Amino acid sequence: MINKLLGGLVLAILQLLLGGTAMAQYPDKPLRIILPFASGQGTDVATRLVMAEVSKKLGQPIVIDNRPGAGGVIAIQAVQKAAPDGYTILGFSSSFLSNGVLQKAALPYDLQRDFTPILRTVDSSVVLVAHPDVPVRTLADVLDMARRLPDGLPIGTGGIATTMHIALEILKQRANVNLVHVPYKGDPPAVNDVMGGQLKFTIAGFAAALPHIRAGKLRPIAISSASRIEALPDIPTIAESGFPGFELIGWLAYMVPAGTPQPVVDKLYTVIRTTIEEKEVRDRMANLGMFVSRNQKPADFKNYVSESQTKIETAIKAANIKPE
Repeated sequence: MINKLLGGLVLAILQLLLGGTAMAQYPDKPLRIILPFASGQGTDVATRLVMAEVSKKLGQPIVIDNRPGAGGVIAIQAVQKAAPDGYTILGFSSSFLSNGVLQKAALPYDLQRDFTPILRTVDSSVVLVAHPDVPVRTLADVLDMARRLPDGLPIGTGGIATTMHIALEILKQRANVNLVHVPYKGDPPAVNDVMGGQLKFTIAGFAAALPHIRAGKLRPIAISSASRIEALPDIPTIAESGFPGFELIGWLAYMVPAGTPQPVVDKLYTVIRTTIEEKEVRDRMANLGMFVSRNQKPADFKNYVSESQTKIETAIKAANIKPE
């Protein structure tokens, strides 16, 4: 028994020493961020903006490797199979949380088993907007209008199973009203139809709607984030408009393969979090229609990923959403 205890103590000391060595040396070569997004997308631009500053702090180049396609599986698997040493990082978007229920084949990865989340960096709310001539001001007004229409109230989104669509379905379920989904191929055509009067309402990504809101061409009704957005503080949240706890946002995060040493995860968390808190970075994100996420340590973010995945999968199944 004593020998076993001594052996365990020696092993623990060795692990502590090795962890300290890894922490002291890391990073001593370039890092690679693998993204499941095409170059030029908002998530890609945000990653390049943040990682340019992180690279300076770490003293090593950071290579951005775009591998879009297959619902993100190509990029996700590349990181899943990489060495768990902190030199290969996955850029992950909330849009891929629906893969488990929308992909026909079983997923070749498990987020909880195969990855260690580092942190969520920036969020992007979706916003319910109306044509300025529509006589509504609040979410309650919109829902009252829907209840008065025998065939329900048509509301556009940027496509089936998008964050906008899922937000619509959760609102529909919680309000128990008939909100009729009108899918478009992206936010721009839906927004254009509302501005042109062909459609009264759409739920759009904040970045797509923001310029038109500022120009007075769209009337914002409510946003899906948990708190109001600094860029437009007068827009209420859905949560404060009668649906406590409502939160559905798009977000960008970073993960590493499971088994990555905790000191390495902690260092990446600290450096990236410090970077996104800088005023210049925050301001540049705001210009992209994004806002810095609330602070979550890696363990808290891991729980948040699990909860978000369950929420989205439940909404998809309840609404019987099928892939396009």
